[in-house]
Amino acid sequence: MHYFSREKSIPPMLIMHGDQDWAVPFNQSVRLYDKMRALDKDVTMYKLLGGSHGMGGFTGKDARDTILEFINKHI
Repeated sequence: MHYFSREKSIPPMLIMHGDQDWAVPFNQSVRLYDKMRALDKDVTMYKLLGGSHGMGGFTGKDARDTILEFINKHI
């Protein structure tokens, strides 16, 4: 996060984070999202309700739809 700047080219970013993640605090993704927005970068954040760390819930329909929507928007 500290290496991003307004001048650097950063590809569109999709942040997906489970709100029940036991390994990485959810707030870290929020901080990254806020930083990217402050730099006027293209960033999308998806909060996975009940999602834990890793694959816990990321294979559900809502998560897949979010990923596909993001990909289709940027290709």
